[in-house]
Amino acid sequence: MARERPLEPTVVWTWLAMWEQRDPFCDDAIRHLQTLIQDNKCYVVITLGIGREPRSLVFRRWKHVLPLARNIAEQKAELLEYDFYKMLVSPEAPTARNDRQFWHQTGANGCTRPPLPRAQKVFQWNGADWMLYGYVRDDPIISKQGKQNCGFMEALAYSHELARWSKGFQIIYTFDNSTWGNA
Repeated sequence: MARERPLEPTVVWTWLAMWEQRDPFCDDAIRHLQTLIQDNKCYVVITLGIGREPRSLVFRRWKHVLPLARNIAEQKAELLEYDFYKMLVSPEAPTARNDRQFWHQTGANGCTRPPLPRAQKVFQWNGADWMLYGYVRDDPIISKQGKQNCGFMEALAYSHELARWSKGFQIIYTFDNSTWGNA
């Protein structure tokens, strides 16, 4: 069963401050929010609704690397789990530590503010040079997008059910900012 963890209030307030004058549940806002969350494989439940009926956002984040297919036979290649500890992340090419080292190139297009590019390059060191390996995919899978009334407990129950059927998703980050209570 997935464990619940509160989403850091600073993360939520940073996100809301950026999207204050716009729809915080739009696709670009959700992509921005997930860049503020360190966990690469989790569910997120956020309920907003001070002084009105609550609206909830439920999405799944799964940051992974999609390898380039060299030919049709390799089309079903295994996805590489995105691991901050094994992958170098920087805008400039680092000095490789060993063969088969991975490097996630960030900010190559000069784009550092949301919405960020959907696919960023991942290179692999072959002993002599960095070769394009694939692309980082970090698109949210949105289950509830705040378009209709949905209280926090309903959204949380929904995310637990989704996590039950999703292999490896053990954390549900939560934030309830509604005044309608949890009953």
